Amino acid sequence: MYFLAFLLRCTPIPRDATSHAPDLVEEKHLQESLLRMFEEQGGASSHAAHQQVRVTMARIEDQRQDVTLRATLVGHEALTTLQGAMNVLSGQPIEVSHEKSYQVMAIDVMHPQWSAIWGWADLLRPCYNRCIRLRFVTPVQLTFPGTDTWCFPSASVLFTEVYQSWQQLHGPPLPDGVARYLEDGGCVVSDYRLSLQREHEHNETATGFSGSIMYDCHTRNLAYIAALHALARLAFFTGVGSATRHGMGVIRIQEGRLLR
Repeated sequence: MYFLAFLLRCTPIPRDATSHAPDLVEEKHLQESLLRMFEEQGGASSHAAHQQVRVTMARIEDQRQDVTLRATLVGHEALTTLQGAMNVLSGQPIEVSHEKSYQVMAIDVMHPQWSAIWGWADLLRPCYNRCIRLRFVTPVQLTFPGTDTWCFPSASVLFTEVYQSWQQLHGPPLPDGVARYLEDGGCVVSDYRLSLQREHEHNETATGFSGSIMYDCHTRNLAYIAALHALARLAFFTGVGSATRHGMGVIRIQEGRLLR
């Protein structure tokens, strides 16, 4: 199983200094076209439906006319999918309107904050720091289990969802009782700087939390602490909450103090 994260740097064709910056519709068309292309490559490289590569795509930043998208691939054929996509993108502009197309000019797999090529062993690398600091880069919308009611990103809700993703991916066993540890409040929110942010998805507006949050494991069970760090690393690739495929729920593990 491979976990890939990388940046796609896209430039409009033709590049016109007087052209306007990309609008929301153009960005969404570009994002959706690239997302479908990667998913087609992932499906073609897999021999069974359950082995198909999971893809997420999020807009990270715009610079004048250029657009930078952050993509992740999770699956046994993730490397093959990336290679196939690179071959397709090398000579195929992405049309976003009758007047405008984009060319992927670079695929950055070495960015210090946004890129990684990992396996399960990397996710399970031991870490016993009681504090886990996360940055919600795009809006995170979590719901209470079994409902459509969205809720605050408590440790129990957030890590339980990521734990379910771990199980769905058939990851290595985590310590027995980690789910109960979360339910019993073994890890709690100790600090946060969050605000509500809206994201436009498919002609609808979704609301979620953006900003920084810190979780504190206040009981010193080292096996459970290491397991939560592994889940946080997984969330870097899978995202958290609703609409992760389309770029919501992008998180980064944050080093250093949360409050300054």
